[in-house]
Amino acid sequence: MRTLLQDIRHALRCFLRWPSFSVVVIVTLALGIGANAAVFTVVDGVLLRPLPYRDPERLMMIWGRMSSADMVKAPWSGPDLLDFRDQAGSFSGFAAAAGFNSTLTGDFEPEPIQMGIATTNFFELLGARPELGRSFNADDQQNLDPQVFSSPDAAPPPGVAILSYEVWERRYGLDPNVIDKRIRVGGQPVTVVGVAPKGFKLHLPPEAAMPARIDVWVAMATDLSKEARDQQWLTVLGRLKKGATQRQAQFELNDIAARLRDENRFHANAGMEIEAVPMLEDAVGHVRPALQALWGAVGFVLLIACANVSNLLLLRSHAMRRNIAIRAALGGSRARIVRQMLTESALLALAAGVVGLFLGSVGVDLLLTLRPDDLPRIEEVRLDGSIAAVVLAASLAATMLFGLLPALHASKPDLAVSLRQRRQGAEIGRFRILNAMVAAEVALSLILLIGTGLMLRSFSNLERVEPGFDPEGVLTLNVSLPSLKYRDPGSGTALHSRLRREIEALPGVVAVGAVTPLPLAGGGQNWFGPYAAGQAEDEEWRRNEGDYRPSLPGLFRAMGTRLIAGRALNEEDNRADARPVAVVDEKLARRLWPAGALGKRLSVLRSRQGSFEKY
Repeated sequence: MRTLLQDIRHALRCFLRWPSFSVVVIVTLALGIGANAAVFTVVDGVLLRPLPYRDPERLMMIWGRMSSADMVKAPWSGPDLLDFRDQAGSFSGFAAAAGFNSTLTGDFEPEPIQMGIATTNFFELLGARPELGRSFNADDQQNLDPQVFSSPDAAPPPGVAILSYEVWERRYGLDPNVIDKRIRVGGQPVTVVGVAPKGFKLHLPPEAAMPARIDVWVAMATDLSKEARDQQWLTVLGRLKKGATQRQAQFELNDIAARLRDENRFHANAGMEIEAVPMLEDAVGHVRPALQALWGAVGFVLLIACANVSNLLLLRSHAMRRNIAIRAALGGSRARIVRQMLTESALLALAAGVVGLFLGSVGVDLLLTLRPDDLPRIEEVRLDGSIAAVVLAASLAATMLFGLLPALHASKPDLAVSLRQRRQGAEIGRFRILNAMVAAEVALSLILLIGTGLMLRSFSNLERVEPGFDPEGVLTLNVSLPSLKYRDPGSGTALHSRLRREIEALPGVVAVGAVTPLPLAGGGQNWFGPYAAGQAEDEEWRRNEGDYRPSLPGLFRAMGTRLIAGRALNEEDNRADARPVAVVDEKLARRLWPAGALGKRLSVLRSRQGSFEKY
């Protein structure tokens, strides 16, 4: 300890003797440390931290892979979910949910909300305890026939609902008497039985058929066993049993998929397979490459900073060679000299780490300000003590590693040369070493800069994915109609058309369109079904599955989407007696009609009051 304190005092005297050198080293390292601290904070919050659920490592997303439709993340039907529960022994349970735009009414003004419909074991499977009241239980499952919700004369009985903490706070002022209150969601009466935990959020990939934040959860009231196999609308989660592995579960799901293909024509024609993906991996998979590329780029920045500091330490050790030679001549061992020089490097690294963490906190705030809207788990990004300790330890290790070479080089001086060398010879030797070090530094920095440039280019390419439309000046809004009041498709279409005309009349509006769901909003696979070219047999059109979007005229003009051929939908196409027409994408057109798609007939399925009809 006595010699360590001597080394620290000597290092502090050296800092005061060469303040410019110390400032340059600290600033150089601080910039690299700050950039790494900021990016690592985002990486840790998004990619590394466990999901905020009970035993999150055992939570799996269950997806359908439909080879005939080239669809890798398809949702499931009610009968499929029941088969998983009955046949998958590696899982302790399965739950399902779906999300929709809706409207909340009751004691206050109507409010557009995101509504979640979930199986009664959904919160239990995630391990989420309610903030107030209770979760759903088995008695809340009503098992109503799906025809009840499609019949214009039916009146479904009241259901039960769980409010989000944010709705409870915003609309009811955290009033505990909200329990047992009767409200209406989408025009349907429900009774509030609980409040979800504060900050509760679903961490799902964009392909999931529901938004991340749900305002009101409603217990599923349909009889899943009476649904059609091709009525796929449920996002399914599973929880592995203790001791079960993902590999074991996947083998079991493969056997279930084979049985489903043997027993159901829909699964056989679709080439249906089942895939279990860890929930965390699935939720952040779409941003992992971009964050890894950015992390690699700032890692190169820290390496460049360490290389520059190493060269500066080499130059200073050369300038101090007579001083070091005198220490060696007085009996200082090589280990003692190396330790003393490494102590200087450690103090420089610690000082740079403190400054770097301050710069990192500023960088985190900047990254959060500039973050893309689809970055998951952004609310969990924070620079805390554990991240600061990791960053400081890594920076100290890197600096010590790069400071070791100068220390070893300086700790073995030629005493005769160093003590007798004339000033002229020393100057000549110094400049030769200086030139060699500058050349080495430029070469190393060039290599590292090339690596940084490639990483930044990869990150830029990942961020510049062409969305298929021009987002400049495009504004969106959601319109949620009460499902019980607007059961007739014609009444809803008429209201949307009138709303579109009134918005188009506003000053500055060039074009207005409508589509559900919105592009890049997730949940797109909630709308898909079989298709075929022309008057095909059932077996033929059931081999193909494609997604579709109900839309109103003006959509492509409002989005700035260029049509390759033909025309967009117009007002005449929206009439009830109009001939059914469609706009298809280039991939489907090449698949069905390589010579040209205009004027060709397409057969699709469309759900109409609980049954499916061909068009």
